[in-house]
Amino acid sequence: MKYCKACGDNIPDSVRFCPSCGSTVEEQPLVNIQKEEVAREHHEWKFLTERLAYGIFQVRVHTNVTVEGSRITVDTHRQAVFFKWGRQRDSFDVKEVKKVTLEKKISKLSIFLIVLGILMLLVGNWWGIIPLGTALLTLYDKYLLIQHRRGGFRIYDAELIGTNGPANEFFDYIQARNPQAMAIIRG
Repeated sequence: MKYCKACGDNIPDSVRFCPSCGSTVEEQPLVNIQKEEVAREHHEWKFLTERLAYGIFQVRVHTNVTVEGSRITVDTHRQAVFFKWGRQRDSFDVKEVKKVTLEKKISKLSIFLIVLGILMLLVGNWWGIIPLGTALLTLYDKYLLIQHRRGGFRIYDAELIGTNGPANEFFDYIQARNPQAMAIIRG
């Protein structure tokens, strides 16, 4: 719906003259309409990953991504039992995104658990099998790395490309607005 500039009444998009006062309705340029639509755009995606920490307790990594217009805000924190820590917040424009890649690296925690398990086994403690087994099960950290002009951030739950609905929507959002940034391979 449009508004008449002369009398302020609502006007259907298809008419050229105001039905109330008869004034000519000016066509709005398409570029301005698209800019207004982008400015009003709002999206939210939530990612949650559960990881085993030190072979003992679950740690949840919460990542909330909010889009207002072309501005992306990322808020991440970790939670175990009732404690939250490691909060990180980042905000940037979608045009600032340089690269989006899927990363896979050996976890530092897994290396620690492997060394601990081997040392325990070498001194004759068969309980070393527990940290060793845990480390081998969680050997790799897989995450989506989004780099922008001023830094970057990781989304751990977005590793399942093609099967994760929120991740796919987020990828599509970035690709539609900044196609040169998408270096990701969807599996």
